[in-house]
Amino acid sequence: MSKIDLILQRVTSVSQIALVIIAIFTIWYSVIPLYQKELASEQLAKIQIDQMAAEERVEFLRASYSTQVQEIESARKEIMALTAKLTDDRSRLDILKEEIDKKNTQLLHLNSTLTKEKLLAISASNQLIQSQKLKFIQALEWYTLVAPLSEKCDKALSRWRRPDSREYEKIKKVGCDPYENIRSAISNIQLATSKDSSGDKLQIDRYNLDLWSKQANSLMEKNKYQLSDQMDYAHRDKLLSEAEESRKGLTPGEADEELRRSLKAGKALIDYEHQIKKENREVVSWYIKLLRETI
Repeated sequence: MSKIDLILQRVTSVSQIALVIIAIFTIWYSVIPLYQKELASEQLAKIQIDQMAAEERVEFLRASYSTQVQEIESARKEIMALTAKLTDDRSRLDILKEEIDKKNTQLLHLNSTLTKEKLLAISASNQLIQSQKLKFIQALEWYTLVAPLSEKCDKALSRWRRPDSREYEKIKKVGCDPYENIRSAISNIQLATSKDSSGDKLQIDRYNLDLWSKQANSLMEKNKYQLSDQMDYAHRDKLLSEAEESRKGLTPGEADEELRRSLKAGKALIDYEHQIKKENREVVSWYIKLLRETI
């Protein structure tokens, strides 16, 4: 179990580092190209404005050709200069268009890569949730295994009486039957100090922990009847009374016979209690299996 937890922790760390790398990769190949594209568009607009101004100037010179002959030569020189500038600008514009096309291609490729990375991130997140869900179920099962081994349960078992007896009403329930066991486990797993079977701290997202705990509690209440105690108290009390040894007024032979009968009844009592513990455990296992299929 500790090896699996170690692997899960390493996978979580690697996923976090991968997300940081993806973020840097996205900024470098998405935000910066977009900025460069906008800068190129601004330069293109300036060139177009210059071109429009030049054309307006040419039209003005043509309109005043008949009245301003002397200015024609100067205008021609100016037109030639503007034409040369325009040609140069057009060459640069073609270069800019090629660069924009390349950036657009890179941007499309980057968007495709980003989409794939997002899918991978979602898949990693789902795997993390599934691993936490598995850890939750395993921890819950562990707590149901530990509870029946406590000293309280042993004491409660030794004091079991019939449910309709007054003595039974005085006994404080400590969570040794399947229903009480599971309820106690659900309560313990929500504590900040809860741990898994390996003794490591149970690191589960609080939102998921509360959600799964509510689902586990709801499933427990829904199947409360099936999770009831399997003990037949009348039968146990009968075995307990048969196991009580009484040697008053007996001959040595009768005392030996009474001892053998008492030992036999005691063994039957122990076997019965062991069988009930096994049946209660099977009920809990049934609930854990049902929980795996539900959440």
